[in-house]
Amino acid sequence: MKFGDKLIKLRKQHGLSQEELAEKLNVSRQSVSKWESNNTYPETDKIVQICNIFDCTMDDLINDKISEIEKRESLAKKKYQIIVDSFLDFIVKTVNLFTSMKFLDIIKCLFELGMIAIILMIAEVILDATFSFIMRNLFDFIHGDMRYYIQNFSTGIIFLIWFIISIIIIIHVFKIRYLDYYDDYMQKSPQNSKTISLKETKKEDFRKREKIIIRDDKDTTLAFLTILSKIVVGIVKIFAIFFLVIGIFILFGLVVSLILTLSLVIYSDLFKGISLGLFGLIALGSIIIYLLGSFILKKKIAVKTTIICSILAFLITSIATGITILSFKDIEFQTSSSFVNKQKYIENIPYTDKMYINNHYDDEVKYLIDNTKGNMIEISAYYDEAFNTIKLKQDDYFEMNSYNLHNYQNTKLKDIYKRFIKDLNNNVITDYMALNITDFTVTASEEVINKLLDNYGKVYLYDKTPIDNGYLIKMAESRVILHNNNCLIDYDIYNDKFSVLDNDCVCEKELLSTSRGDKTIYSCRYTE
Repeated sequence: MKFGDKLIKLRKQHGLSQEELAEKLNVSRQSVSKWESNNTYPETDKIVQICNIFDCTMDDLINDKISEIEKRESLAKKKYQIIVDSFLDFIVKTVNLFTSMKFLDIIKCLFELGMIAIILMIAEVILDATFSFIMRNLFDFIHGDMRYYIQNFSTGIIFLIWFIISIIIIIHVFKIRYLDYYDDYMQKSPQNSKTISLKETKKEDFRKREKIIIRDDKDTTLAFLTILSKIVVGIVKIFAIFFLVIGIFILFGLVVSLILTLSLVIYSDLFKGISLGLFGLIALGSIIIYLLGSFILKKKIAVKTTIICSILAFLITSIATGITILSFKDIEFQTSSSFVNKQKYIENIPYTDKMYINNHYDDEVKYLIDNTKGNMIEISAYYDEAFNTIKLKQDDYFEMNSYNLHNYQNTKLKDIYKRFIKDLNNNVITDYMALNITDFTVTASEEVINKLLDNYGKVYLYDKTPIDNGYLIKMAESRVILHNNNCLIDYDIYNDKFSVLDNDCVCEKELLSTSRGDKTIYSCRYTE
């Protein structure tokens, strides 16, 4: 390549125009143009300046033979090509290796590499803990978010470096333990010496290829790896037995459920889909139990049959899911509004100081004004007497008296079944466990109601909505939260007086503003 051609190439590589190069050399653009057209040569001092600008030697610039620049470019291209070819060759060899190995040898190979990966992970956890401790003490003088960002950035860099090192170690072990052995095996076995490209792997029938034996008697594995593998296999088998036992119990439950749902198919189409779905789940469960049992007993697995049965079971379950979902459109779901034997509970109690009415079963409570009640309070609610029994109960809560209706379920299985069949005939499904208490109402004089709500407000934050002849109270949440952590404390919630009875405890008070008012949080802990 002539001088002018080299100059053009170097100038363009550095992104310079003829004018910009001429300005750097303190010459005219025409001079640079003449040099590049090989009509004239620059003076020696200008050649030296050109070499300094483009970081090359005079021999590279003047010698018309192949320059070092071209050699470096050629070597760089070859280097990248070698890297790409090496990566593709690694993939091809890996594919050919695994397709030439027995299934058990593949498991052993993956197990060995997995063990190395686990050891590297454990080492990374230890390294991370050590490095985090050092970083916390090293940047202890930095406060705020900057310290957090520096620690996390440094930890991330260490993790990335260790991850790259781990990948290199695993690949290198895989190469020297398996790929090199595979290459040597192929050289010794001319009939198997043909390697297969990635494209050809789609056409090749690997079942006809002779399977190689990895690590024969002459190439035994390391003793500690053999011991570790036996320990891990033993642990895996213990887990497999554990899951097998659980699977058998689950399968038994599915069979019982299938028998029960089959008896309900005549009452609702919903149970047709559920029964079919349970059949599919039983099939899938049986396959899983078969695979676990074969692994534990070292029995040969019928791969084709297992795959076909799994696909069929999955299809059956999918179809059943669709049928069940479509059946929902004709079903009405009911909860506490579906009382059959609706009964009203009424009880009258006198008002006392530090008293409030609580309700655990309904989000809403009606407070109705009836000035004829005097000092008496009427508490009423509706419930289903076929399934529930309720009564008023009094509890003490931090120096205050809480009155609440408690629900006692007296449900009999025979009654639930009769009710269930009756509901199915009407395309209704009821949540019988939700048949609790509704229409909770407190009726008293206006003075007593105001006192009750004032006491209630000492314990709860709530929404108060005026209604005809009273108020609707809903969305209650605790006004005071205590984290005593086993500390001895005394709290009079009526007068809002808090005291610590344990000298070894320290308590802090925090106010949290909400849309309903201020919430008080007491946090206590033992001093060290």
